[in-house]
This record gives sequence, structure tokens and C-alpha cells, in this order.
Amino acid sequence: MTEFIMYYSAYALSGGDVCTWKLCYPSLNYINYKFPKSIINDWRSLCLLVFFLWATLMAPFMIACLYYEEHFCRAFINNLLKIDSKK
Repeated sequence: MTEFIMYYSAYALSGGDVCTWKLCYPSLNYINYKFPKSIINDWRSLCLLVFFLWATLMAPFMIACLYYEEHFCRAFINNLLKIDSKK
């Protein structure tokens, strides 16, 4: 049982790292380029941390998000901007 936990935690952490690198960074860079006065840019590190934790917990399901990377990034950007417009 301890080997399973060790292997799964390594898989989840590496999956969270890859998803953050491939999905969240490009989305935040796009928002920073297109909307420089967005509140998302002020809370970038918190956004990265929350996304990393979410991607780590949901690692088995993030494979589909990596496969449909462009669609996920577009939806992620739209949802972040919706949150920004509510403020």
C-alpha cells in the first residue's frame, strides 16, 4: 500500500507540474499580454498555486485537458476574465 501511495504521489505531482506548465502559464501570459491592467496579473502567483493544487488532485483527469490544450486554454482564459469583470 505504501508503494502505491508513493507512486501515485509522484504521478500526481509530476502531472500537476506538467499541467501547470502547459496550460496555466500560457493562459496567464496571454492575459498579461492582452489585458495588462487585469486583476489576474496582480494575483498571478496565487492563481498558479491554486491551479497547481487543483491539477495535482485531479491528475488522472487532466490527461484529457492536455489532449485538448487549445480548447482548455481558451475556456480557462474566458473564465478568468469573467471573474475579473465581476470585480
